[in-house]
Amino acid sequence: MNKIYNEFNLGAEKPFTLIHVSDVHLTETFAEDDERLKELAIKRRIKYPFSETVLDEIEKVNSETDGLLLITGDMMDFNSVGNFARIRQFMQKNNCLFIAGNHDFRLFGGMVYDVPKMKEMNLPAVQAMFKNDIRFFSKVINGINIVGIDDCYYRFEKWQLDRLKEEVQKGLPIILAMHVPFYTEETYNLVVSGKRKHASQICVPEEKMTEYPIERYIQQKDDKTTREMYEYILNEKLIRLHICGHIHKDCETVLQSGVPMVVTNVDTARIITIR
Repeated sequence: MNKIYNEFNLGAEKPFTLIHVSDVHLTETFAEDDERLKELAIKRRIKYPFSETVLDEIEKVNSETDGLLLITGDMMDFNSVGNFARIRQFMQKNNCLFIAGNHDFRLFGGMVYDVPKMKEMNLPAVQAMFKNDIRFFSKVINGINIVGIDDCYYRFEKWQLDRLKEEVQKGLPIILAMHVPFYTEETYNLVVSGKRKHASQICVPEEKMTEYPIERYIQQKDDKTTREMYEYILNEKLIRLHICGHIHKDCETVLQSGVPMVVTNVDTARIITIR
């Protein structure tokens, strides 16, 4: 597992460490899992060959670092008895914060499953594995408010904006943890190249979406509430850092607001010192 070290001065009462990982994409199945899932697991392990051992590596990094583990989604590649069992085992042994990713609600592969109905159907079972609310959480550490917001289907909901405004009223510097990153030119260029014509990011400018396949355009085009949330976040001075995953790249960039955003790859542990 790769390690990247970052340090940000956000006004903490005393320094603390976050260990950020994302997109673990577990591919475990048990005997009682559907045969289609077992076949899918074999295929997906080709793409994620590290998935069987990555949690052990994360635990090692976690034990060596005096910090809080932050996981920004896609802990599993699909829902299975095997994946659920492995996650429950991991969560019993490790203290961490988790915000949902799109794959955490998938029954099988394919974009068709990234729809609200699938999330609604699977949310109770997925939520039961984690200690915090996987759609919106807040945890204050040394005067810094870490706020996790579920954006795994490229959009926000009104209640999330209302909750974020409540967190801002606390008057503390905020770190936002989300699965899908906001658009920056740097992250866009990292993803869109060759056959890949869509960026898998939030609030991509319209002129940058002209070559999107129609199904991806529909999936990723922001709506009114998402745009409102985006503008609010960019203009809120208490929001000091974004931490994301999803695009399977390591990147350190800056939003239009001037606020730093870090994106962490599938086989990376990003060790972040907050001061």
